[in-house]
Amino acid sequence: MKGAVAVVAGLHIAVVVGIIMMSSASKARAVAVEDKKFLENAPVVGVSDAKPAEPTPTPTPTPKPKPTPVPKEMIKTKVPTNSNPDFPQFTKEYVVKKGDTFDKIVAKYKVNGKKLQLLNNIKDTNKLSVGQKLKLM
Repeated sequence: MKGAVAVVAGLHIAVVVGIIMMSSASKARAVAVEDKKFLENAPVVGVSDAKPAEPTPTPTPTPKPKPTPVPKEMIKTKVPTNSNPDFPQFTKEYVVKKGDTFDKIVAKYKVNGKKLQLLNNIKDTNKLSVGQKLKLM
């Protein structure tokens, strides 16, 4: 009986090993087929063609049309009402109204608080008076 069990066990082991070998062989064949397809279609790098490449024609640049000048009579310049000798185009004035605070004015006009304080020679930002003119920049 021991001999029969050993023979059956050996046959089972042989069948399992055969199945594993066959499945790995079929996988190897499938991989080999994929590799062959890849190698047939792969580009060849670093190898020059037998026929020389045709030179690409250089495109001829098209000349850009020259802009027509604007007559001087049509050019208008805006002269600011408030003038700042250093930067006349940037000067604006704001008249302080009731309820205004320095911080509200800075936030409303999106200006730098320190620069506004220096430009208007303000010592204490809490002491603004109604009607006071502030130069904005």
